[in-house]
Formats: sequence, C-alpha cells, structure tokens
Amino acid sequence: MTTQRAKVESMLAELNQLTHERDNKESHLVQLKTKWLEELREIMKQLDSSISLLFSKIGFEACVDIETHESVDKFGLNIKVKFRKNAELQVLSGSTHSGGERSVSTMLFLLALQTVSEVPFRVVDEINQGMDPVNERMVFDRIVEHCGSESQYFIVTPKLLPDLQYGNHVTVHIVNNGIWNFPQNNLLIEQFLA
Repeated sequence: MTTQRAKVESMLAELNQLTHERDNKESHLVQLKTKWLEELREIMKQLDSSISLLFSKIGFEACVDIETHESVDKFGLNIKVKFRKNAELQVLSGSTHSGGERSVSTMLFLLALQTVSEVPFRVVDEINQGMDPVNERMVFDRIVEHCGSESQYFIVTPKLLPDLQYGNHVTVHIVNNGIWNFPQNNLLIEQFLA
C-alpha cells in the first residue's frame, strides 16, 4: 500500500511540475505573441500609409488592415480599395473587382510593401495584362518613381505602352524570340525604343 501511495505522490509531483512548466511556456508564448502583434501593427500602419498615398496619387483610395484571430495561423491581411467616388472601401476580391482593378491594386500593394521590407529586387510577371492603358501608365509611373538605388523591378511583359517615361535609372531590355515578335525592319525597332 505504501508503494502505491509513493507512486501516486510521485506522479502527482511530476504532474504538478509539468503543469507549472506548461503555465510558464504559455505565459512566455503570450508575451511573444503580444510583442509580435505590436510590431505587426506598427508595420501595418506604415503599409497602410504607403498604400493610401500611392492610391491617392492615381485618384483612388485604399487601405490595408490585419484580420486577427485567437490562432495566429488564421490571421489575414485585407486590402480594401475604392475605385469609384460614391462607393465604399471594399475588400479586394475577384467577384467584386475587375481584372484591371485587381492588377492595379496588386502592383500598388507591392510598391507599398517596399516601404516595410528590404529586398534587392522584385520580379513582376505580366502585371499590366488586365489593365487599360490609363491604369497601366499610372502604375508604370509609380514603379519608375519607386525604382532607384533601393530596389530593382524586373517587369516581364509581352507589351509596353508607347511613350512611357522611363527616367535615367530605368533600363529596358527587349528579348526577341522568333521572327514574329518584331519584323526584321530595324527602323521599326528604333522607333519603338525612341
């Protein structure tokens, strides 16, 4: 009987020790999450300010916010946009917004991210394909404005609008793959590049 009692007491002591360790780890986890959330909210403020400014430069409105949950793996980022004067800010979605609106929003979001993340370059593939010429030109102007010593953009596209303002720090590479991309007439290529 005493060996049984000693076993139970030993198991209770181990359970108390494990419970104490768990409580300490949970407390530490809450502290880490709180600190992380504060830093995340500060980043979101910067990102929101940046995307708001970028959208205002082209005559539209946007904001970003974080969707929090009890579990971190369910957190989300909402991009809210407004492309019409009498409309409300709405979460960017495929069912509400056109392909061009989504492309403009995505590209301006990427530009806004540049203010909170440091990477040497970004590659954007055919971002202008859903845009009308007006939006494409506005977005391209924002990209050129943000290019420079801080970050590089590689834009891969089968077409660019004529008469875009590139600036001194922009290089355009045209890759011809096959006889159908450009006629063999060098004069036409020189006109395109001028």
